[in-house]
Amino acid sequence: MAQLSVETIGGLRVEKRHSLIGAEIQGLDLSETLDPNTVKIINSLWLEHLLLIFPNQAITDEQHINFGRLLD
Repeated sequence: MAQLSVETIGGLRVEKRHSLIGAEIQGLDLSETLDPNTVKIINSLWLEHLLLIFPNQAITDEQHINFGRLLD
């Protein structure tokens, strides 16, 4: 099986989780307000990978909803 890629984009660590779908994103705290450039990067990654995983996020339901509203 081929090794999946890991790259850094805009300060975010992006690790492909499967050759067809999914990436794990590290290097941000979803409980904080994200700058517009980071939101653009996340939107682009979402379109590319279709499934994004943000591990170890301690956020409230309200913060989760607000984060989801940032995505196009």
